[in-house]
Amino acid sequence: MAVMSSGAVLSQEEILSSVKTVAQGLEALKAEHQQILIGLASSVDSIKKESGDASFVEQKAQIITKSVESLELGIGEAQVSNISCRSEYFASSTYVLPGK
Repeated sequence: MAVMSSGAVLSQEEILSSVKTVAQGLEALKAEHQQILIGLASSVDSIKKESGDASFVEQKAQIITKSVESLELGIGEAQVSNISCRSEYFASSTYVLPGK
């Protein structure tokens, strides 16, 4: 169990559910960022074809790329937390095998 700053106590199942929800939100945000990158790449190509300066759009793409990397890190951490919580949950559970 975990105690939140509000004093509420969360069970392992509630923690697992929260971690899963956060991971899903990060995955959705990552997908949105990847779509933005696709749009920016298209813009850079169009600007360069017209012999324009695409440096501003390229800077935006670099920022979004860094953001995607941070999201991937957060997703990885959520997955590790989920595995850790599951391991603790199952380690603390008692199993009785049928016929034993």
